[in-house]
Amino acid sequence: MWVITVDDIATGHEAVIKLLLTKGDMIDLEDRGYNKAQLTFEYPEPVCIHINNPISSHMCSEALAMGIRGCEAYYEQLTSLHPMNETAATYYYSNRLGDYPRAGPGYYREGNGTGNGINQIYKSIIERLANQPDSRRAIAITWVPQWDIQSDEPPCVQIMQCFIRDDRLNMILYIRSNDMLSAWGENAFGFARLQHDICMSLKEKHKGLMMGWLETISASAHMYWKRDAEELKKFRRVLGV
Repeated sequence: MWVITVDDIATGHEAVIKLLLTKGDMIDLEDRGYNKAQLTFEYPEPVCIHINNPISSHMCSEALAMGIRGCEAYYEQLTSLHPMNETAATYYYSNRLGDYPRAGPGYYREGNGTGNGINQIYKSIIERLANQPDSRRAIAITWVPQWDIQSDEPPCVQIMQCFIRDDRLNMILYIRSNDMLSAWGENAFGFARLQHDICMSLKEKHKGLMMGWLETISASAHMYWKRDAEELKKFRRVLGV
């Protein structure tokens, strides 16, 4: 495992791109989904990025193509339910975390955008930590076996876990497959904002609670260097490599 420890999200983003450029292995990855065959640089072991101050004035690298507005839009998507229809994405983190599907009568499934599912963020994280601040069970998952075992595009962020230690709310994300160039920046930004929301919700019960660190564990840390060549140019310019 490669561990990157930084003070802010933008610095972490630039550090992991430099890692992939200098130590990544080239892989011709065959994705059965929308990517098809794509050339990638992938680090051969999981990459852990530990961010000491996830909410700061330096949350987006100047090389990030989508910029701060794109990151804000990602956060809004992350915190809003999305009804599933023929134009919807394969999945939404907001639906899986805030409206986790559960079995209903017959073949009908409640949740996944309807608002009738399980709000894991509230029930498993906020409510649990409000009552048991030392809990190690404040966890939310995105994987739905009935859908995702055979899916070509299952969720990348699989597990979100929160801890309260030393009056700070910390968050860990386990990401099975992570496009570090075009996705990690918005992932870290959006979940840091969500972490802040959870922290604010818990302050009523734990008045001295403050924001802690955010850590992402990317099992497959890679970037599509050929597909996203223009974005990579911006990072190379910022990094001077």
